[in-house]
Amino acid sequence: MHDKISSLDLSQINNYMVKAKGWKQAQANEAENQYKNFLRIKIVATDSFSQELVPSLDIDEFWHAHILHTEKYAADMQNICGKFLHHHPQQESEININYYFDITQKLYYLMHRQYMTIIRKQLYQSTLSKIYEKIINFFVRKENPQS
Repeated sequence: MHDKISSLDLSQINNYMVKAKGWKQAQANEAENQYKNFLRIKIVATDSFSQELVPSLDIDEFWHAHILHTEKYAADMQNICGKFLHHHPQQESEININYYFDITQKLYYLMHRQYMTIIRKQLYQSTLSKIYEKIINFFVRKENPQS
């Protein structure tokens, strides 16, 4: 499996991300490498647990682009794991995305000795919102000390 994933030719998908989605080449290259690492985790995980794994936003977008190239995706999955690897997108209301992203990040580290370095958009936005809220509250309190 490892050699099959390593030798997976995703240049067509990589080019699609750059040309159609406007990604920088470095972002597409990093997402491709991390997508391959994520596939290793998906394939090793049991079928039921595999559905709970949450990739970073860039990995997920790269995966979607791969799926859009239907014949290539089907052939690639058959070649690397002997079956069609389904994508089960989850809505934030359906699962605790942060919890499962953390689990995925830990598994990713255990298997690859590095973390997914592309931050998931929702986590990034959530963190920024909290920071902005603290900054705003700080300045509001300075302007209105009685509050």
